[in-house]
Amino acid sequence: MDGLATMVLKYEPEVARLCSTLLDRLREPERLARFLTKEIRAPALDTLVRRGRQELAVVVKSNPSPDAIHQPKVRIVTDIHKNLVPPSLIDLTHPSQSERHILHCVNPEKYGINSAHHVC
Repeated sequence: MDGLATMVLKYEPEVARLCSTLLDRLREPERLARFLTKEIRAPALDTLVRRGRQELAVVVKSNPSPDAIHQPKVRIVTDIHKNLVPPSLIDLTHPSQSERHILHCVNPEKYGINSAHHVC
């Protein structure tokens, strides 16, 4: 048996548990986001992310609260059309940001963005 097959068999119960939990939470996006960030970790500082309105933002400060680990402070760097904008700091825990959650991480090179430049 090759290394990958051995690894899959070794972690199969854990993968099955995670998949089952994922399926249970798909109906509740907020709980799903919290689950994923707890299981996979919150986005690291200086990570470029796509937000709910398709803006790109850089994670500049993690949230220490276990219930809000998926809601860091981010600096918006593009608008919904991917045009660079003057960076603005957004706290994703603020109620006005509930529709603008993080969708996923993206490769900054694809957009010509130096994410480290926006952290300071």
